[in-house]
Amino acid sequence: MNKKRHLLTHKIEAKFENIQIFQKAWLNSTLEKNRPNVSIDQAVIDSNDTPGAKRMVLHPAEVKAVAVNTFAKQFRKRDTHLDQLNPFWCNIYAVQQCNQVLFEPICRPFELDE
Repeated sequence: MNKKRHLLTHKIEAKFENIQIFQKAWLNSTLEKNRPNVSIDQAVIDSNDTPGAKRMVLHPAEVKAVAVNTFAKQFRKRDTHLDQLNPFWCNIYAVQQCNQVLFEPICRPFELDE
């Protein structure tokens, strides 16, 4: 236990020393990882007046409603019936035999020895 604690203490001290020596680089790399939140303050939607035309929405409440509806449509639960797919998608979802040998070890049940 003492050896493990000594090793851990040594690693922490080495990390601290590395931060002290390369403080400018460490600060720059730390500060550049700031990822600001996405702000949706405008939206482009189909115009109700002119078919095929687009209009920009700028009012915050309307933009929020457009964003909520768009995400709801994009990420809705799909009602997919695999037996009713056209041949193109049936081919894509079909079981592929070419790499089956590679996947056999992965598909075997786990053993306690592992």
